[in-house]
Amino acid sequence: KLLHEALEGRQSTLGNEHPDTLLSMRAIGFVCRKLKRYDEAEETYKQLVDIASDARKERDWSAIAARDELAKIYREQQRYAEQEALVRENLKIKRRVLGEEHEDTRYLMGQLRAIFQRKAEEEAKTENWPAVLETLEPLADLHPSHEQWRDLIAVQLFQDDRVGYRASCATAWQQLSGAESLWMRTQAVSFCTMGPSSGIDSADLFEVLDRHPKEKFYP
Repeated sequence: KLLHEALEGRQSTLGNEHPDTLLSMRAIGFVCRKLKRYDEAEETYKQLVDIASDARKERDWSAIAARDELAKIYREQQRYAEQEALVRENLKIKRRVLGEEHEDTRYLMGQLRAIFQRKAEEEAKTENWPAVLETLEPLADLHPSHEQWRDLIAVQLFQDDRVGYRASCATAWQQLSGAESLWMRTQAVSFCTMGPSSGIDSADLFEVLDRHPKEKFYP
């Protein structure tokens, strides 16, 4: 009740677009989500996204933060498609504004990766392996990671998908073999030796492991 009174006071004196008003709306949405009053929380965050976006265009961090909180509501309600749409929208903005290597961008990439992996796990329970592959393949478009290739290549080998395996090895090798970390390069070698005929020359595999042998092993 006090939060709503504070919001009403700020709306009447400062207007809907003032940062303090937006902060009050965020507080109400946060409390409602924690209390599992999802309908009220969802409505509050949707209003916040609309107001902040209109006031400061799509780059406004209040709108981005509201979409992030709204995505959490959808995740807790297992509304994964709606969660994915919001994460993708925020990721698109932060990639453009902050760049690929910024911690906020990488955080959202991790969120999107988790969504894909959760979907793949659900599909694997029904042994729908083509659907698993279709779900895991978009992970290759995210930030280079050994985890994405580990899961995808394992399913491709299980399905005897030799063409897909060679294609994954080629891309994983391109992304990971030049890493500064010996551990990350070791992962690239591991993926390209998990199955037959990866398409990567054995001399290149040994060269990657021999490069800078005294460096720190972990990333």
